Amino acid sequence: MFIIPLTLFSLTVTIVRTADYPLSYCSSSDGTYKLTPFDKPTPGNATPAGASTWSLTVDDTPAGRKQKVLGFGACVTDSTVAVFNLLSESKLAELLRTLVTRAGAGFNLMRHTVGCSDLSGDPAYTYDDNGGSADVNLTGFNLGDRGNAMVAMLKRMRDVNPKIKILGSPWSPPGWMKLNRKLWGTTKNNNLDHAYVDPYAQYFVKYLEAYRDGGVSVDAITIQNEPHNSRNGMPTMYIYADESGRLINEKIGPALKAAGLRTQVWAWDHNTDVPEYPQKVLDTAPSFVKTVAWHCYARNNDWATLSRFHERNPNVTQIMSECWTSPKTGWVHAADFTMGPLQNWGGGAIAWALGTNPEYGPHLSYPDGPAPPAADL
Repeated sequence: MFIIPLTLFSLTVTIVRTADYPLSYCSSSDGTYKLTPFDKPTPGNATPAGASTWSLTVDDTPAGRKQKVLGFGACVTDSTVAVFNLLSESKLAELLRTLVTRAGAGFNLMRHTVGCSDLSGDPAYTYDDNGGSADVNLTGFNLGDRGNAMVAMLKRMRDVNPKIKILGSPWSPPGWMKLNRKLWGTTKNNNLDHAYVDPYAQYFVKYLEAYRDGGVSVDAITIQNEPHNSRNGMPTMYIYADESGRLINEKIGPALKAAGLRTQVWAWDHNTDVPEYPQKVLDTAPSFVKTVAWHCYARNNDWATLSRFHERNPNVTQIMSECWTSPKTGWVHAADFTMGPLQNWGGGAIAWALGTNPEYGPHLSYPDGPAPPAADL
């Protein structure tokens, strides 16, 4: 799918070698076009009307190709599932066709929250809270109503588009696995208790198996959303870079392999200003990690970080896995977090989030005040 951001210019396109054309859409700064169906690029030389014309040459030959693009999409949160399930059957079917098929946006790379996130209604939960007591054998593991609803929504999306790839990211493991024994509400000792490192690894196995049994195979996971974001206003957990690498290499990766799961493990899942973190993970767990996930929230966000990272790691796939967008951010924001990574060896982009109610919820009741602005995440 071509998405062409337009201002007041037109395009002349020369294609070196063409394949079947996908659908085309455009957006314009004056709001005339908003992901509106648009005439497809014309093979050969064309002269569109307009005050100024750009002549572009697209070298679609092996010599001109760069990275493979895995896809584009958004994150399915509990809030997404809740508001989508309020729709009538016909409206939901129409919405999903618009979102995930080539008759609409064609989203094919979706992230989902493993357990609750900040975009979950109260109470906060994981898949094995066990009343706060340790459950080393995970006998209390249960997706619960919201986990099962997530599985059902993802399955429905994949039924509509079987080519969708799914990335799962937890905001926190069960509180009893952490040093502070809290799912959220404090940043003190907000770290994994390594006395529970084996149940922690098996928690991922249980989650992936439960989703598979519900009809949803998860293609990839990150072991922690934003591992440097330890805050008390939402479920989080701090994980050090060397710790992350060892957990993947010694525990999580082997546990997935032993269970016969082919789910990939992606590194980092946080901002572009700490590239040494995913580098450490790659260096520590090269057999299990082949992809790095980036977010857009660094105060001096620089997508060129991905190009520099590619120079050192030319065989590693890079994905922009989260960037907040809303009616207030404007179309240029979305253009930046898609085109910026693509121009720097990125293989796709995932927006935050796919859907909420008009109050950007349902969301957790923040114990430390109002919901934090996106720039602070």
